[in-house]
Amino acid sequence: MVGRARRKGGPAAADLVEITLINARRLHGIWADAGVAISIMFPFVLSFLAISGFFYGAEISQAVFLFAFPLSGVFALSVGLSHRLCTQPDIEETPEMVIHALSRHRVWVQAIGVASIIFTSFWGMFQNLRFSSLFF
Repeated sequence: MVGRARRKGGPAAADLVEITLINARRLHGIWADAGVAISIMFPFVLSFLAISGFFYGAEISQAVFLFAFPLSGVFALSVGLSHRLCTQPDIEETPEMVIHALSRHRVWVQAIGVASIIFTSFWGMFQNLRFSSLFF
């Protein structure tokens, strides 16, 4: 939708702004209602997974932590973007700002994804080499 809005403009850009605002208001409302609970529970779960995985050696906890930790960064970026979009007074008149914000958000999400995939791959290879039966 962002590419079509950038190329064609007009109704495509208006549709992009409208659907972005719907999703931003939805996420902003979720954060307003359950933000305190999420802020308490998610770090607790992450620290439990980190301690049980890396200190006690539970590999499933390591895997879930290496999946959930970057996801928390993506969630924080999404909440920040939704807050920025919901508090912008004249957002409907400036689709270029929405296109730029969504494009920048996509780049950051992809960067977090690439970094987490690379780190998780290296960690998995390290674990395979560490517990390999080839080196006795």
